[in-house]
Amino acid sequence: MQFSEKLKEVRKSSNYTQKDVYTYLKTSANGYASYEQGRTEPNLDTLSKLADFFNCSVDYLLGREDDFGNIVINSPAAPASELTSEERELVETFRAIPDNTKGVALTMLHSLAPAKKEKSTLNKRA
Repeated sequence: MQFSEKLKEVRKSSNYTQKDVYTYLKTSANGYASYEQGRTEPNLDTLSKLADFFNCSVDYLLGREDDFGNIVINSPAAPASELTSEERELVETFRAIPDNTKGVALTMLHSLAPAKKEKSTLNKRA
């Protein structure tokens, strides 16, 4: 997904208007709209401000990080991983849960998942 598409998606899923964002950035309506339309790209300072505004990482806005914070780089050495439709549904459902009950949902999910095996510390040298 291109930056312009990701930016628009993040803004809409966060229920912000373009005006909310360009007012925060202290830029013009056309300046911000050009980011979402893919006509221009923000400089590093503005990109950082956008990540702060949307409470996400720059990598997420650039499409290099998935919804779970995993770095996804589309290269022959590290092909991009896509979420399955079930995983996308889980993420969307989780986002719709009121913040004060998300902990309960996470606890339930963790209880359903098989326990992770601890890595052995025998081979570690002090």
